Amino acid sequence: MEPSYEHIEAFVEDSEAGGAVAISVLVEPIGFNGSFHTLQRIVDRTSLPILAKGFHFSPTHLACCKAYGATGYLHMIKVFNTVGSSHTELIDLGQTLDIESFVEANSTAEIEQAIALGSKLMGINNRRIYDDLGTDLSRASLGKDLPTEAAFISLSGIEGPDDIRTVYENSNSRVDAVLVGTSVMKAKDRRQHIERLVRAGKEVVK
Repeated sequence: MEPSYEHIEAFVEDSEAGGAVAISVLVEPIGFNGSFHTLQRIVDRTSLPILAKGFHFSPTHLACCKAYGATGYLHMIKVFNTVGSSHTELIDLGQTLDIESFVEANSTAEIEQAIALGSKLMGINNRRIYDDLGTDLSRASLGKDLPTEAAFISLSGIEGPDDIRTVYENSNSRVDAVLVGTSVMKAKDRRQHIERLVRAGKEVVK
């Protein structure tokens, strides 16, 4: 079901007022109920950078992300390795289209691939996505030695300020940002929840 106009309007207002620096939008329809239509409606209401979050592995996927207004797309190393798509082809196309590749790597081997690709935005999931999908905040330690020129984003499993402090410590102070989805959407006061997360992020990097 598509979110209502009022829901999207409130979500954007809460994100901006709460201090979010970007918005991630699910566009994967199968299993996640995402849509490009929702992405476009959010793009129309904010100037914040927008990440199109889905299983993108072809030029057509990237063209859709760009056409609907995304400023970045999710580039999962595992998906590309599974379907046999060219990492460099899509990253190069993204540069041509002026849409940033946000590379998600979830194992030591995948991280090495991402580094070799020269990725500037890199994410590591706090969920054991190749196992039981459980949350393990110690996974942030996988990114402690990422190149300093790459921004390291800790993904998923963040419930509150304490979790932000934990992933920051587990990464040896390497985490630059967090991507939070479920706890924000479930929060009774979404704006206040975002504010608390942003405040915690600022506090740990002082």
